[in-house]
Amino acid sequence: MKKRPNLDMYPLLKVAVMLVLGIIAGEWWIGVLSVYVWLAVAAALAVLALLTSRLPTVNSALIGLLVFATGGCLIVRSEDALQVRLPGVTTYEAVLMTEPVEHGKVVRMDIGVLTASRPLMVKASLLRDTVEERYRELHVGDGIEASSLLEKPTTAEGAEFDYALWLHRHGFDAATFIYYKNWKRKPVRLSSFSLVERATLRLRRFRSVLEARLKQNGMSGQDLAVVSAMTLGDRRLVSKEVKDDYSVSGASHVLALSGLHLGIIYGILGFFFSVCKGFVPLSGGFRKAISEFLIMTSVWSYVFLVGFSPSIVRSAIMLTVCSVVSLLHRDRYSVNTLAFAALLILSVNPLALFDVGFQLSFAAVLSILLFMPLIYPAVPAAWLQRHWLLKWLWGMAVVSFSAQLGTAPLVACHFGRFPCYGLLASFIAIPCATVVVYGVLLFFAVSPVPFLAAWIGKGISAVSGLMNQSLSWTASLPGASMEHLHVSSVQAAVCYVVLFGVWLSGRFFMERMDLR
Repeated sequence: MKKRPNLDMYPLLKVAVMLVLGIIAGEWWIGVLSVYVWLAVAAALAVLALLTSRLPTVNSALIGLLVFATGGCLIVRSEDALQVRLPGVTTYEAVLMTEPVEHGKVVRMDIGVLTASRPLMVKASLLRDTVEERYRELHVGDGIEASSLLEKPTTAEGAEFDYALWLHRHGFDAATFIYYKNWKRKPVRLSSFSLVERATLRLRRFRSVLEARLKQNGMSGQDLAVVSAMTLGDRRLVSKEVKDDYSVSGASHVLALSGLHLGIIYGILGFFFSVCKGFVPLSGGFRKAISEFLIMTSVWSYVFLVGFSPSIVRSAIMLTVCSVVSLLHRDRYSVNTLAFAALLILSVNPLALFDVGFQLSFAAVLSILLFMPLIYPAVPAAWLQRHWLLKWLWGMAVVSFSAQLGTAPLVACHFGRFPCYGLLASFIAIPCATVVVYGVLLFFAVSPVPFLAAWIGKGISAVSGLMNQSLSWTASLPGASMEHLHVSSVQAAVCYVVLFGVWLSGRFFMERMDLR
């Protein structure tokens, strides 16, 4: 008889839920309850929890409320840290945080304006000088001196998307427009940046070098843009048309770095170290620990390289926890691992909860963990063992369906659409994305051999082009997506309550069948 899963097996899930509820409450009551009120409530609950340690039920409830208050405290503190007084029109020194991208008559980029306390994160638009074209000399990590108006971001009247709120929740303090005569390159000191920020800048420079190397070897246009998005985390060059094709077809998750990409890298590194183990004169356990340490160091270096998007950080944390658990020869509770990843991310940056990528990433993985064990046994195991192709197709179908089931309410809520051919798009996008990731890794491995790198680059570009064309065709099919859906956050929450009920019912009937 199988061991019945219950919430007691997933204590971190309950903690994560209470932290999320606390963050939502803190955001809701922002301006009403200060950080000191939340701290006082948390302190009182901590004292009561200590005094009721012999009353398990009461103690558990108090600990849950303590986590709730901690979430409120974290979000209010984060919001307070973003409240800065802007100097208006001023001359300042700044560092380019992203590679400039041409957009019409301007060049768009993120800059870090140097101040005495901390760098101000600013969305900048630089007017292009069409004669000297000095803007072409700018790259990520360069310093400039400029004069412009630093102002709070605003949202256009009548716009459905709240751009100002999006910038605020992503840590931007201001927006600015720089006239082409009002800036010049200038070396600047990075002492006001943290060690992590300085390391990130250097890695972003290195990422630009890698992108240039891809461009020099047969890749261009949207083929290059999609490859850069899927492997280097740079989506700036992907056109709106391509993004729409991926979104309508239901394959937009392929453009966002996630567990698929990290899983491939982890698998390649694991295979490499398993091949090399015969050449390392160490005991089995110590050798495995060293190899896992080197693999996870490589994984986190990749996370630094591509940027700290919620989906890639979530995947890296889960891989790290699973790596440690495997060394300890313990069972892996994936839901606990997912909850632990959420707790870490939200503790560092509670505003990440309101990021669409964070929500979609965790909803997809949680849905896979819950629904895949219910759906996968629908095909007899004997069939799957005899037919490897059927096993592969069925596994991909179940994973894709489970992920789309979990993300559908969020997609409808945030984007107002529901892709109807998401399963078909997955059968196109996932194999192509896998080939692209493997191909790019091979490309950089053989880059010292120019002619071989050029051939591989052309092959990667061909696969990327095929994927773009196939998904564009899928998006053009009749009824490819249901558009203009008006789903509120409350309605989306109700949908998840219904999904949870469906999962409980499915698990109930599966347990009864197992008992027979």
